[in-house]
Amino acid sequence: DACPSCREGRYSLCYNFDRGVISPGIFTGFCRDTGGAWGEYFVAHYSQLFRVPENVSDDKAVFTEPFSVSLHAALKGISSVPEDGTVAVVGCGMMGIGVITALRTLGFKGEIIGVDVYRFQTETARRFGASKTICLEEGGKTIEGVAELTGGRVYYPPRDKPMFVGGGVDVVFECVGQAQTVDDSLRIAKPGGTVVLVGTAGKLKEVDWAPIFSKELTVKGVMGFGEERVDGESRRAFELALEMFSSGKVDLSPLLTHKFPLEKYKEALWTALNKNKAKAIKIAFTFS
Repeated sequence: DACPSCREGRYSLCYNFDRGVISPGIFTGFCRDTGGAWGEYFVAHYSQLFRVPENVSDDKAVFTEPFSVSLHAALKGISSVPEDGTVAVVGCGMMGIGVITALRTLGFKGEIIGVDVYRFQTETARRFGASKTICLEEGGKTIEGVAELTGGRVYYPPRDKPMFVGGGVDVVFECVGQAQTVDDSLRIAKPGGTVVLVGTAGKLKEVDWAPIFSKELTVKGVMGFGEERVDGESRRAFELALEMFSSGKVDLSPLLTHKFPLEKYKEALWTALNKNKAKAIKIAFTFS
């Protein structure tokens, strides 16, 4: 029988991933019996398969999974933003740009502030819908930058990072998963605001959790995707993503910056680990 989460369409929160005939694994690729997406073939349950429309190329379809995560994250946060509100996306890589794209596709017309270290990523964020950007390698600073853009008053405690009073954003989408970016995200959210943790953070040191209670923030986690409610209807995230690709509403293929045959996996991994030198956003393997 389906577990309570699966009955609600929250498949990534399944109670029973340790049951059945295959070894335990939260997702395909985390289970030794199924293989993973770096292989030419892998095992998946038929209920998780979706036909790619004929007018959606492989270069577009490869974004179905990451965009589904971004769509799930955007829907978690968009309900907390007024129509004329402001959000920040901290980290403008694949997931962050996906969140920006999802927000715009869902009809959000407010301000989106994109924050990233690298100029090529903040420039890409603007092309995909960010209103303003803060680039750290060009001297921008996350906390002071958001304060300036939202009317906050910055203070510098003697033994702490900067903080500001007034201003702030309604929702922060943290798309990196590092201690500094999580800490910054909690500081730039306005009182009563929301922080959506999209980056897969683990055990983090030196994160000041005080803003959560001092500003009564809501913190939401993001784990995969499932059935998403859009326009009053619940539909599978993959189905929604592929429909958006097929209709032309969303085209993420310009983000596919590098493709490698599987035998060049070392070069692919180097590119992923040196994204600023390579100007890499999305990297994919090709198969003959």
